[in-house]
Order: sequence, then C-alpha cells, then structure tokens
Amino acid sequence: MNSSVYGINKGRMIKRVAAACLDFIIFALCAVGFTTLMSTIVGYDNYRAELDKKYEEHNVLYEYDPTAGVEDEGSIFCEMKEEGDACYLAWESFYADEEAVNLLNTCTSLTLVTGSVGLFGGALVAHFLIPLLLKNGQSFGKKFMRLAVISKQGIRVRPMHMFLRFLFGIYVIELMVPFYGILYIFSGSPGGIIAVALILGIFVANLIMTTTTPFGSAIHDLVGGTIVVEYDGQAIFDSVDELNKFKEQEKQKNKEYARKKGY
Repeated sequence: MNSSVYGINKGRMIKRVAAACLDFIIFALCAVGFTTLMSTIVGYDNYRAELDKKYEEHNVLYEYDPTAGVEDEGSIFCEMKEEGDACYLAWESFYADEEAVNLLNTCTSLTLVTGSVGLFGGALVAHFLIPLLLKNGQSFGKKFMRLAVISKQGIRVRPMHMFLRFLFGIYVIELMVPFYGILYIFSGSPGGIIAVALILGIFVANLIMTTTTPFGSAIHDLVGGTIVVEYDGQAIFDSVDELNKFKEQEKQKNKEYARKKGY
C-alpha cells in the first residue's frame, strides 16, 4: 500500500499527455525494431526489388526527373488520364502478367504482416511488459510522471486485465483499426471516407472520454477496467478485502476521534 488515502486520485491530464509522449517514443522504437526484424525474416526487400523490376518492365514506374517539375524524389507511378492512354495500357499489361500480380499480392500481404507484427511488438513492450516489470501498471512514461494504473475497485490491477487492456484496447482498437484504415485510404479503394471517419472517431472518442468522464477513462481503460491515478497520495491495495479492511479501520479511527472530541 502506497498511502493512507484510499479514494480515487485521478491522474492529471497534463501528466498523462506527457507520459503518453514518452511511451510513444518507446513504442515507436520497438515497433520499428520488430518490423525490421520481421521484414528480414520474410525477405520483404527481395520481393519488393522483384516487384519494382516488374513495374519498370511494364513502364508503370518512372524514375524521378528533376526537369519534369515533379516534387517527390525517387520513382513515381504514371498517371492515367483516360482509358486507352499509354499509362492505362501499361497497367493493363502489368495486371496481365501473372508473376507481377503475384508479386504485388505478396508484397501487400507482407506489408500487412510486418506492420501488424511491428505494432504488436511495440505495444506489447511499451504497454504490457514494461508495466509488469515496473509494477502498479506503470509504463515508462507513467513511472517518470509519477502516475499509476489501478482497477476501478481501487486495487492493484491484475496482469490479465493489463493484457486485455493492451491487446484489445490499445492494439486492436487504437492501433490496428487506424493502421488498416490508413492502408485502405492509400490503396485508393472506394469508401476511403469511412476509414477516415473511423480513425477520427477513435481519436475524438478518446479525447472526449479522457476529458469528460469521471475517471478520465480512455478506450483501453474501459476495456481493461482500469483507471489512471496519481501515484503519490494514492493507496494501492492488493485485494478488495484489504481495501474494505482498511476502510473499516479508518471508520473506527474517525469514530474514536469524534468520541474524544465530544462530537
């Protein structure tokens, strides 16, 4: 137990934002590391190099030409103006090449796999393994900012609840939905506005919930049944029985104090 105060001492928003920024750095570094490792294991660069050769072979990929007024450096795809133009015929030729289509599908699948693994690994380290190591549900950022995570009952959060918080709240809802949404938008598929709405919806929902709900619970807190509190001045009990016992002791102390004062 950390203090004699057993009420919920909700974490201040400015400290939560600062902690989130620090945690994002840890998450990003780990995510890049896991993505790079997974890319190496599956040989993504080799498939990508073969796909680029197919793009060039069918004239759908042009090299950067500084004299053409193109701002983006590197290779670019040709732009179709109308059906039957040179670019249209180039893409038609590309999609008629079975090997080229297989390479495109393989690279697309590997992008999804490596990205998903990277996000999972980064979130696993930043939001589950580190809190297990530091105790009291504290990520690196929360430890630095003197915050903690407890259950809604006011007791120490269990590893299973932290895992659910990380897996379904952070990874699935707050990371994977935006990740697939962004990929969907950049794929040029119809209905991209729905993906944009989902991404903005998650962001806005978290913003509203953390600023207006009684405990400032974000989506992942609702999933895990957790609350972010100030570590200093917050009692953290190991069980409900321990919490109730402490409350009863405090009640008896208050009665004794009132009796002595003649209240």
